Amino acid sequence: MTELTVTKTRHREHWVLVLTGELDVLTCPQLLRELNDLLAEHDQHVIVDITGLRFCDVAGLRLFVWGTASFFEAGGWLRLHGVCRTLLRLADLLAYRSVLSFIPALPHSAAALCSTDQSGQALPASIGSSHGAPGLSLLPGVVSGGGGTSTEGSSPSAR
Repeated sequence: MTELTVTKTRHREHWVLVLTGELDVLTCPQLLRELNDLLAEHDQHVIVDITGLRFCDVAGLRLFVWGTASFFEAGGWLRLHGVCRTLLRLADLLAYRSVLSFIPALPHSAAALCSTDQSGQALPASIGSSHGAPGLSLLPGVVSGGGGTSTEGSSPSAR
């Protein structure tokens, strides 16, 4: 059985979602609920740390595309941190890479904010570290068009 753990931590100006496990057609609804909750709360700035994912299929990649577009349309952003080369290759093959926004390494000031949560507990090392997918450049936004904020019809579909 595939499992996904989503750890959500609020920081001053944004949320950090740390994903561990597998993101696939069976676990996407769990992440979709988290993203929809943030959109409903008007929390429109999100970093998704995927360094802990062991697997991500096309359904997961589509969810990232939908999320990026939805947060952009709401006036915010969704950025991915820790994207591996395999997932980048899949994004290239599906022509999704140009609509996704990446953070190859968190800026020094953001890393300091992300190294502990509000209670002072340490976050996983992948949040505060400077490692990520080598050779990625920061893509500041998304290309507009396609993908609405509704969960009906515009949310990622199964493979």
